[in-house]
Amino acid sequence: MSTGLKDFERMIPTLRVKLVEMALFYLSDKVEAEDVAQETLLKLWLIRHKLQADKGVGPIASTI
Repeated sequence: MSTGLKDFERMIPTLRVKLVEMALFYLSDKVEAEDVAQETLLKLWLIRHKLQADKGVGPIASTI
């Protein structure tokens, strides 16, 4: 089962915060960290049909 629009929309706020925090750890620049998080969310959106809702996207998101 692929991740649907509703599933993806539900996970964005939490995932975005986690991505910004992770990027901020490495970059030490909040604006750059937010850009990286946005790019990662865009890439996840583009491959959403391959994602499985029951598996979570955190591990995949951290590798993009």
